[in-house]
Amino acid sequence: MKMKLIAAASLALCSSLSFAATAKLACDPSTPLEMINTCAPEAQLFIGGSSALGGALTTVVPADLFDTSKPLITVVDGAGSSQSKEVSAWYGMSLSALTGGVSKRLFVVYNKNNGSAAGVSMVMAKTDPKNAKGTNIAESQVVAVGPVAGARNSCIETAGGTLERPKFTCTSTAWTQADLAISDVHSTELYALYSQAAKAKVTDYTQKPLALQGFGIAVNWNFYQALQRQNIADKLIADTCEGTVSAACQPSIRSSDYATLISKNASSFPKSAAIFVSGDATALNLARRDDLSGTQASSNIFFANNACGIVPAKSKGLGGGLQIAGALESVAGKLTIDELAVSGDVTTRLNSSVGYAIGAVGLGSSQDDAVGKWKWVRIDGQSPNYNPDGTKAYKNRTQFANGNYPFAMVAFGIYPNAFFKKPVAGSYKLQLSEAVIAGLRDSTLHDLTGVAYIDGVADTDAAKPKQSKVTRLNGNNCSPLIRP
Repeated sequence: MKMKLIAAASLALCSSLSFAATAKLACDPSTPLEMINTCAPEAQLFIGGSSALGGALTTVVPADLFDTSKPLITVVDGAGSSQSKEVSAWYGMSLSALTGGVSKRLFVVYNKNNGSAAGVSMVMAKTDPKNAKGTNIAESQVVAVGPVAGARNSCIETAGGTLERPKFTCTSTAWTQADLAISDVHSTELYALYSQAAKAKVTDYTQKPLALQGFGIAVNWNFYQALQRQNIADKLIADTCEGTVSAACQPSIRSSDYATLISKNASSFPKSAAIFVSGDATALNLARRDDLSGTQASSNIFFANNACGIVPAKSKGLGGGLQIAGALESVAGKLTIDELAVSGDVTTRLNSSVGYAIGAVGLGSSQDDAVGKWKWVRIDGQSPNYNPDGTKAYKNRTQFANGNYPFAMVAFGIYPNAFFKKPVAGSYKLQLSEAVIAGLRDSTLHDLTGVAYIDGVADTDAAKPKQSKVTRLNGNNCSPLIRP
């Protein structure tokens, strides 16, 4: 596991860099520049977790939490930390209904570094009573706005903004824990958590199912063509398909072959790409996610025969299926296994690999149909992004929304019970969290890519479904897809 959140050793920074700044510097909200540098937020929400749902979050948060009739600042983390490129943040005036009937200065941060389990770990740490003694804290370093240690912040305007949507880069950061986690699977289905955060009980936090989220297996262009050659030999696609991007020419892999690839049993490791392509000794790069990833947990659950009952010792009682191949199991010149922190790193690795490369990615990503770019493949003949008639699956979801493609999991929003049992006066965290959850699960609010909704109104256009026709029983991703 790659530990990228920073824990208790860094807590000394909290006294000077805090969301809840108490500086005496006069707040000047007259312009976005003055507000971001001189005004402490009046309400704030820190979201951590899923990178597969990253695009969805960056749609929902600005639209559903802020008064967009007023300037809304996009905050860029310019601190240069290992996490900064995975941070999205916004500062503006809240929708009054979410903050006690009065619009407040609202700051929202979303950190997707390491994915689902990183966010869940921070929420669990937040609920752990031992936190009061300064122990068992897993925190994340995220960008901060407003005055810092009593002085004006150093945020500067950045190119790419507009008068209504200005953009500022800030270099001040704060150590904090997530108020809300977005996870690709239920918390007990994750493979791993940060050990210092895994002390809280499931009953200490609320988990709400969001939507059915689709996943797919993606390959780089070289491997796509090699798989096409194998499929041509197997008479699955036409002889003229090699090098062609279309529904009819999309190659297929066997789920049993991919399960062999990601299982830890060394005797089943492929010596090369021959596990997928007969006789092909080309080195294979498995661009997988790290153990904190909900996408990786989804892959483990789905390809390991829904083996959620197999609980490895290192997983501390969590699910997520069989133990999985890691970087130490790479075989020089034959098999390279990379553990990557976010979904974007997987697609970047696929595009940059010169040999053969393969990995699992959420369907919130969009395939580039251009020659040379990464592509989805079929799983046991079933396509994630093409309908049976050859048309594009609407928003990358028609197939799994209708129950015709199986690699899909119920995602969850997770927050501490303390938000509604003992709410902090003026924090509005419950209202803000619920608004994010509604934005991800309600089909009447958005039309998000890679998401089939469980709430909202019935579909009126069968060719463009939003509602999921299938689900997993009670949000249990180890159960099969069923029609409720």
